[in-house]
Amino acid sequence: MSGLPRLMILGGGSSQLRAISIARDLGFFVICADRDRACPGRTLADEFAEVSTFDREGVLRGARRHAVDAIYAIGSDQPILTAAWVSEQLGLPYPLSAAAASAVTNKRIMKKRLADAGIATARWRLLSDDPASWEREGLGELTPPWVAKPVDSQGQRGVARIETEGQLRRHLPTVRSFSREPVMLVEEYYPSTEVTVSGWVHAGDVEIWTITDRVTIQSESSLGVCSAHRFPSMHSPENDDEITAITRSVVAAFELDNAPIYFQMLLGARGVLVNEIASRLGGAYEDQSIPLVTGIDILRLSVGEVLSAVKAPHTHAGRLPVRGTPSARVFSVPLLFANPGVVTRYEGFEEMRARPGVVACTPLLPVGTEILPMQNSTQRIAYAVLAGSDRAAANRLVDTLFDTIQILDRDGTNMLLDTREDCRVR
Repeated sequence: MSGLPRLMILGGGSSQLRAISIARDLGFFVICADRDRACPGRTLADEFAEVSTFDREGVLRGARRHAVDAIYAIGSDQPILTAAWVSEQLGLPYPLSAAAASAVTNKRIMKKRLADAGIATARWRLLSDDPASWEREGLGELTPPWVAKPVDSQGQRGVARIETEGQLRRHLPTVRSFSREPVMLVEEYYPSTEVTVSGWVHAGDVEIWTITDRVTIQSESSLGVCSAHRFPSMHSPENDDEITAITRSVVAAFELDNAPIYFQMLLGARGVLVNEIASRLGGAYEDQSIPLVTGIDILRLSVGEVLSAVKAPHTHAGRLPVRGTPSARVFSVPLLFANPGVVTRYEGFEEMRARPGVVACTPLLPVGTEILPMQNSTQRIAYAVLAGSDRAAANRLVDTLFDTIQILDRDGTNMLLDTREDCRVR
């Protein structure tokens, strides 16, 4: 067995690939845990554990079997809870306790904590599996339309805009299919635009890295599916002070420290409301976009914190710096989707990657994948990270992206959804 410190990374998808590479570069022996034996992270890691990142007991068994020194999760919410719980069971270092991880991954706990702290959110109620109890549980106190959500899922699974109680009854089985709890979160729909706050908390000090527009696709079959992140936000700088103050209040209410933050806020007629929070790096390739405008290698910083926590010596003569010189002032991260059909060929991706300012342009689903009508974020088919010295430069790359790449079906039709208007920085 290698004498290197052993790190289990939960997930082997596109959001975890750079984390696996950096962890190995910093001196970890990396075990990739994923339920998909064909995940791309398997070939990058030193060892592989076939287990769902949602399966706490399974990950616990795998962590024991592989004798890991630490566990790391990035890019999605529920594995954070798994990592915190397993770390607590094994006495391993982790920035969140299992209780704290529950508060930032379970909307039932999250909403109550926000309410107790006096932090504004959309009005909400928790409803049981029994529609006969909904009036007693407060549904009548909420003005429709509503947003129905599972309390313990991610990626917009089961999230929908609901107009009537009959529609809510019909949607209940969908919500429950994505949840392990016998409750459904129902919120008043808040007409708004959305921003994402990314940053870091260290020794109680909150450092905000970026405030980005989180643009979502308007669809009858889904709600909240993100089509782009744009920096700078069209709401900056006039709302930055209020967003910063709310961010600090949330950090204090959840007692977050020595960890990343990823908060989603809604801006509308009632002001800035907190939508959801997380204590992790984002899943929209923030590890590639944020360093462009901050000079901070956020992923290297995060993995380096794990290495320090296990008190392991570096295998290299010193660490690569996590702070450098920003290389851009503006970025757009198009998160790409396709119309229904079967993917038979990708074209134009290599051509795009060769262009200056294109940090990434990557297909995510294998050829042969059948694309169904949009339901949630798991149907993302590709992504790009586009950087520019100003808005005009970044937006030229956005137009070039949609004019260049193609996702072809069996008939040679381009299936790509043209969401360039969402992706243009305002």
